[in-house]
Amino acid sequence: MPIGAFERASQSILAVLGKDAFLRGEATAYKINIEHGVQVQDEQSGLIHQRDIATIPNAALPRKGDTLNHPDGQYKIDKLYQDNGVNKRYVIVAV
Repeated sequence: MPIGAFERASQSILAVLGKDAFLRGEATAYKINIEHGVQVQDEQSGLIHQRDIATIPNAALPRKGDTLNHPDGQYKIDKLYQDNGVNKRYVIVAV
């Protein structure tokens, strides 16, 4: 099945911005981008917090609780932040 323009653009962006990283200790590397200090609003309190956000391709099958070994450090996926259908962006926590 051919991929669409949006998916190609997303893959191209991660190819440039992402770094080889591993989920769940698996041997397959995925290009994953981490943004540090992203301002995120807490849904319950409305307070703004700075969080680290990882953009992960859906092909990696990311899930809450997964470990992420990235050149920036080791993290655990905490909660889903955004999903555009091609990539998921998760709040991550350093371990």
